[in-house]
Amino acid sequence: MVPLAVTRLLASFKSSTDAYDVATFNGWRGRTHVPADTTSPAQLWDTIGDLACLEVDWSPFKIRLVRSGESEVACRCGAHFVTAFLICRRWTLLVLGRQTLATPLSELLPIRNTTIEKLARLLPHLEEGERITVEPLPGDPRGGGGTAGPAELAIPLWWVRRSN
Repeated sequence: MVPLAVTRLLASFKSSTDAYDVATFNGWRGRTHVPADTTSPAQLWDTIGDLACLEVDWSPFKIRLVRSGESEVACRCGAHFVTAFLICRRWTLLVLGRQTLATPLSELLPIRNTTIEKLARLLPHLEEGERITVEPLPGDPRGGGGTAGPAELAIPLWWVRRSN
């Protein structure tokens, strides 16, 4: 029931914002949920990669996403926007749109906010029973920014006891 609700919400969001495509990802490119009337996630990434007018440095884009919860870049011709929103510090809503969704002056701000709030309630329930791990933010004392987990002290306990 929850996957269907997510699919309907994304389809409604896509039509309300007149976006080319939308998808939610568990992480940056992880498991995904896309509306039935959209292309596959791989095709979404291929479409973004094939836009000759769009040049994105993904590292700063992802850093902005993690730090502020949203990131957006426009193409050179102004006809395409790639916008990403971080939901519950785990999910990414990726939108290939025709207009800005991040600018506070956007008339689409209420639609965007409502969709993000609803996704924040729905997405965590998609994988109930699965152990949820949240990757630390860059600059977090537990580490972050890389693919490894939190740093651990690797001094054997017997060594500390023996030296005292």
